[in-house]
Amino acid sequence: MIIKSILNGIESAFRNKKVIIIYYLINLIGGFLIMIPLRFIIGKFIGYTVMGKEIASSMDIDFVFEFIIKNQNAIAGVRGLIIFVPILFWIFGLFLSGGIFSLFIHHGRFQSSQFWGDSGKYFGRFIRLFLWCIPLFIIFYCIQFAVTGIQYLIYGNDPYQPIAFWGEWIKIGMGYIGLIIAYLVFDYSRIQIVMFDIRSSRRALMEGFKFTFKHFGKTFGISIFYFVFGAAVLFLYNILSSSNSERNLLLILLMIIIQQLYIIIRMILRLELYGSQSYLFKYYNTSVTE
Repeated sequence: MIIKSILNGIESAFRNKKVIIIYYLINLIGGFLIMIPLRFIIGKFIGYTVMGKEIASSMDIDFVFEFIIKNQNAIAGVRGLIIFVPILFWIFGLFLSGGIFSLFIHHGRFQSSQFWGDSGKYFGRFIRLFLWCIPLFIIFYCIQFAVTGIQYLIYGNDPYQPIAFWGEWIKIGMGYIGLIIAYLVFDYSRIQIVMFDIRSSRRALMEGFKFTFKHFGKTFGISIFYFVFGAAVLFLYNILSSSNSERNLLLILLMIIIQQLYIIIRMILRLELYGSQSYLFKYYNTSVTE
């Protein structure tokens, strides 16, 4: 069922390429809003000469610290954009998710008026749902601190160095797993709202929680597949982006193309995840959808 849901999610995402384009354009606009003023500040700091380009191309941690110390006033102005734009991007993504889930659950193919109308229809309920989910995110994220407690009970205040080292990695892993599970509940609660037109966000959260853990092997399996695949794409992108120390025009253009491909793949993975989750949920609620 996991493989069938994933394949259906992939097919649903590529059947609705216009949604991929919408996601990509929003991400591109957000990137420009941050990078243009930041590039202007760096340009003022190092200059636009050939020497300045050489310095920027070999940027290291010393350069970053000096840049921040010498440009605190300018950074303070950009800081608002750095914080505000990702939040705005997340909010708009939440807005779009209503149209996306409705598209995958009810309609199958993109229609502009229907998509934007459904996005607006569910947005208020999704905001209330997220507020209800905040304690859930905190609880599941704090699961990682159970590792510290177990380590303390067994080894006391001074564990062996390998124990402390691997304990920290286990904590990081548990933190990520906790957030994935919390997002699972949030996603399936949104699907509940869209599929059954539930008005009460609290009720949707309870139903989403029950569905997530009733079929936990499948719901978690789908999400962990996309998480691992996304991490692999990020790892590959980091290798490609740091593989060439030279900075000529051809390589710069190639890196821009690779960067944009990476962004598009991330957008596609998000849509495929939504499509897979929608298919899985519909599969276990066939009596309602028929």
